Amino acid sequence: MKQYSFLLIGFILFSSCRQAEKTKTDADSNIVQQVKSTLEEISDAIKMHGITAEFKWIDSSADFFWVPPGFESPLSYDSVAKIMRSNSGRFKQVEEKWDLLEIQPLGSDHAVFTGRITSRTVDTANHSQEHQVVETGIMIRKGDGWKLHCGHTSLIK
Repeated sequence: MKQYSFLLIGFILFSSCRQAEKTKTDADSNIVQQVKSTLEEISDAIKMHGITAEFKWIDSSADFFWVPPGFESPLSYDSVAKIMRSNSGRFKQVEEKWDLLEIQPLGSDHAVFTGRITSRTVDTANHSQEHQVVETGIMIRKGDGWKLHCGHTSLIK
């Protein structure tokens, strides 16, 4: 009888561990989908309303930083905002498309993403450019959704 009790306890422990793994996997899948949707929403908003539309998804806390293409050190939220506002009038059209995107949850409120984006711009003189960039960053869940917390963008083509 003791032997069966140990087997039963072992089975229950194994089952609950497997259930915890399944729950974690489901939660991670949910986070991946939420972050992916957020990043796609950002691209859609930029296409519709220009680069300043991204402000809705940028974490404006003192912890925010970004290293844009051509920069060697991180910029604060205020510096990024100033650059975006001063350049927003230069473009008639900005379109960003995620070619590749990988997302890894880091708990329930943080996720790392990295991917390749094809960016197409048309300036006010109707000159168009296409670039490919690699973007890596951390998304953080805030009360009003997922925000870009920090990151780095590198021009690759």
